[in-house]
Amino acid sequence: MTRFELNNNVGANLFTATIEEGVCEQFYASMALQQAIQAGVNLERLHLENAALFGIDFFNVNLSGALFQSVQLHGCQFRHSECHGIVFDHCGLLGNKFNRLTMRDLRMTGCDLTKSLFDHCRLDNFNLVFSDALGIKFKNSQINSSNLKQSSFVGSVIKESQLNFSLMYDCNFGSASVLDTAFFHCQMNRLYFTGSDLERVEFTKGHLLDSTFKQANIEVFSLSDITCDKQTLDTLNLNKIQHSNILTN
Repeated sequence: MTRFELNNNVGANLFTATIEEGVCEQFYASMALQQAIQAGVNLERLHLENAALFGIDFFNVNLSGALFQSVQLHGCQFRHSECHGIVFDHCGLLGNKFNRLTMRDLRMTGCDLTKSLFDHCRLDNFNLVFSDALGIKFKNSQINSSNLKQSSFVGSVIKESQLNFSLMYDCNFGSASVLDTAFFHCQMNRLYFTGSDLERVEFTKGHLLDSTFKQANIEVFSLSDITCDKQTLDTLNLNKIQHSNILTN
């Protein structure tokens, strides 16, 4: 069953539709949403459940407070829009593009972000939990005061980006490419960079514990004013990296 609900700024219901499962169900939400965007309808607090969206361009729209539950988004773009407080709950976001956005309180739980792109984005208080982000790309982006937990970033590309004051637990960055990127004052536990390419990467302040860099290709890499444990340091060749004020735990 597909549910499409749209409220106006004072919470009055503008449009609600429920369609029984059928051949046309997968296309209904896309058609209704595209028409709403073209008509300039404010999409704040949109609620979309058990639907599929195809090629929607969320350009210059207000999606703040939107809730997507069990929605499959195919080839969609989010550009120059208000995107604060959006929740994606067990959604498929394969190959979606997020461009030039500031997103506060974005929450993604149990989502598939395979090969998605975040380009020139700022993510504040971003929560990504129990998700797959294989091959995801972060380019010229900032992730601040965020929670990345029990998610896979295998084969991802993180380029010219910053991760600041964030919690990162049980994340797999195997075979990732991390280039010109800084991790500042992050609390990092059980991060796996096995077989990754790390070039011009800085870890400054915070904690880096129970992690591994085995078989990683490391070029111009620095650790400074950071707490590490022996297990993590044993997977790094300290003779080949820049380091200062490492506190061992």
